[in-house]
Amino acid sequence: EGIIDGVSFPGGTEKDFPLMLGSGAFIPGFEDQLVGVKLEEPTEVHVTFPEGYHSKDLIGKEATFKCLIHKIEKKETPELDDDFAMDVSEFDTLEEYKEDIRKNLTQQKEATARRKKGDDVVRKIVENSQMDIPEPMVEAQQGQLKDDFAARIQAQGMSIEQYLVFGKMTMEDLDGVMHDRALENIQSRLVLEKIVETENIQPSQEEIDEEIRKSAEMYKLEVDKLKE
Repeated sequence: EGIIDGVSFPGGTEKDFPLMLGSGAFIPGFEDQLVGVKLEEPTEVHVTFPEGYHSKDLIGKEATFKCLIHKIEKKETPELDDDFAMDVSEFDTLEEYKEDIRKNLTQQKEATARRKKGDDVVRKIVENSQMDIPEPMVEAQQGQLKDDFAARIQAQGMSIEQYLVFGKMTMEDLDGVMHDRALENIQSRLVLEKIVETENIQPSQEEIDEEIRKSAEMYKLEVDKLKE
């Protein structure tokens, strides 16, 4: 619980927050004061919000955080050997597992490069186009992006509030990013739809099947299952 001038301040309180020492997730000096604190032993952390902090209202203010540590964990990295490969994959040796990872990474990087090339072309077309996009359309897309983002974050065991703390952002910052991305998505979609219409682009069934096969191989799924 964060307190300034004897009063809890908005965004300063969090429960069951997973904090990794050394991550720099909180302001300087916060994590250092937790080293050596015992489990379930109330402690106080005293810090001053630094210049450049994302919430301008807090810059330069002294704060006290009442903290209680419920659990301490240590990250342990297993040995990279054949036993490890058999535990985490269908391969019998570490070398086979590495080769499979190398192959998948190569495919991903090639796909990323193709997407970037296409995105760059579309972005250039957008820059040289005139579009009158209603704000409600952008806001609807923005809301969908935000919901999808929240779902992905929660699937990783983190709330939006925790993400904002780690990212040193405010909700207004996140909304701004989502609004810009929503506008870009709509502009790109309109450009691509016009290109498809103008060039009369129609993928063949063989091309569709090939893309499905590539995706199935990348995500290690059966082709028929992916088609469903």
